[in-house]
Amino acid sequence: MRILYSTVVSLSVLLTTALATQAQDLGASPEEVARCAAWIKDTVPAKPQINGSDFCAGINRDRSSDGWYSMKNCGEQSERNTTKSYCASSGALGPDWTIAAGYIVRGSGGSKLTSEEHQGGTLPVVTLYSRTPLHIGETRIPAGFSRLRFSHTDIGWALAIESETEKVIRTVPLLSGTGQFNGSGKELGIGVNSGGLFHCSDFSMRELVFGYDGKDLYVCMRPDQIQPKTNESASKQ
Repeated sequence: MRILYSTVVSLSVLLTTALATQAQDLGASPEEVARCAAWIKDTVPAKPQINGSDFCAGINRDRSSDGWYSMKNCGEQSERNTTKSYCASSGALGPDWTIAAGYIVRGSGGSKLTSEEHQGGTLPVVTLYSRTPLHIGETRIPAGFSRLRFSHTDIGWALAIESETEKVIRTVPLLSGTGQFNGSGKELGIGVNSGGLFHCSDFSMRELVFGYDGKDLYVCMRPDQIQPKTNESASKQ
């Protein structure tokens, strides 16, 4: 009887582990796609014109837009009861993956993201959305939303990544390079670029880069590839 009980417990543990692993391999849920579309509406200005519902679901109907860069202006600020805000965001869309990142801060320039008042704080700084699981450096995070915070150590800048799905914080070092992305701009820009464009030499990878005052901080990413489901997208906005 004891042997039978032990076997049942072992099978239960294996099944739980298998289901957890399978969940991590899935793409973003319809609820996360809808949240992403609302986030784009709030963060990205009217131009560039982005159909958030399609983009977040990984659908490019007319092949006319596969991403964007935006700095300074926010989206529909009139719907948010906030003081003057500064927004920067970027997104990229491929046949089997979708990545977007951005932030909203009060004031101008985005310099508060790396200021001392946020070091070790609890406020989310940068929002990251990926329709598929994403490899950042040597870390793999599940699909959906993650919160990124800057931290500074003795060896340089890093990103603390907290996935909403796993509730686990992982730290990934940021690499530094010359300001190829934002040049000498005084605002903190953000870009989701193709590999080989600026710093990451592998063309199969993507690059998350923060550019400010002639300096780039970046990390190379590799998205898992999952074909989009067209029924997850709302009708055109």
